[in-house]
Amino acid sequence: MSKPNYFFKFFIFSAISISILLPLKSKAVLLDKTIAIFNDQIITKSMVERLRNTYETRRFLAGHIYKEATSESNFYINLIIKRFLIRDKLKKFGIEIGDRAVEERINMIRNNFKLNQEQMLAFLSSKGISFKEYFEVMREGIEYQQFFLKHINPLVNVSEQEIKNLFIKKQSTNKTISFNYYLIRYSFQPKKNTSVNKKKLFEVIKKYHTTGIVPSDFSTLEKIDHGNLSEEDLNKKIKSTLKPLGEGEFSFPYYDNETFTSFFIKEKNLKESESYKRSKNILKQELIDKKSQKVLGAWIKREKSQYHIKYFLKPIKIKNQ
Repeated sequence: MSKPNYFFKFFIFSAISISILLPLKSKAVLLDKTIAIFNDQIITKSMVERLRNTYETRRFLAGHIYKEATSESNFYINLIIKRFLIRDKLKKFGIEIGDRAVEERINMIRNNFKLNQEQMLAFLSSKGISFKEYFEVMREGIEYQQFFLKHINPLVNVSEQEIKNLFIKKQSTNKTISFNYYLIRYSFQPKKNTSVNKKKLFEVIKKYHTTGIVPSDFSTLEKIDHGNLSEEDLNKKIKSTLKPLGEGEFSFPYYDNETFTSFFIKEKNLKESESYKRSKNILKQELIDKKSQKVLGAWIKREKSQYHIKYFLKPIKIKNQ
């Protein structure tokens, strides 16, 4: 009788132990809980944490993909989703970046830096990233370049004037840059001992410019087309007045020699100095990058609506985020 009783006790003890251990095991499994879904692909907590922990290294290796991190709660998840979206778009173009293409890129980098395999592995280890992760970062980089080449770049245009405007903005305190203008001058000489409301005069000038109509109390308002002028042709007062203004703008009326004067800038062209020529390509690329990010953001927003994407953020708290 004692023997069956022993086995019965052992069975009960085992059952209780399993019932206690099972929740612990399930909790351990749930540590890598799903925090987002992209179609049939699962994004786990550990994936996001690993991306966050290696983010600065990824920025160092592929700064064109990994921009400065933000405090947005979905930031790292959205990076993974962006990768899926781009990869899927490339497949529609018939482009898939295989391992061989990645290996060739890595070998090219190694040769450029004169590194052997051991030295590269040591470098990656010092940066806290595995070779496998580095391999996938390189794949992402090639995918990103191909995606921009095929889909984003054709949608981005940068004009010569935009480049000049950016140069002017960056060189606003530089007195060495100069312009050519096409100017129209408006002059108004009031009667003696007559006060003039400059704000009202300014509105009259702008209306006269578009309609050709002048109120009777401003009947002496004159319009003079000066045509093309070099900045060197202008006096110091006019130069300083026009410098901060752009094409299509009026200068506010100023009083000088018993006359109120306002200029309309029909054209304002930067004289192409050596400084501008040296900066031109860099400025163009800066504008392309800025516009590309806007186009990319709009594209991602549209594409997301065509996929099954779900976030499960509330139950999950990622450490130190």
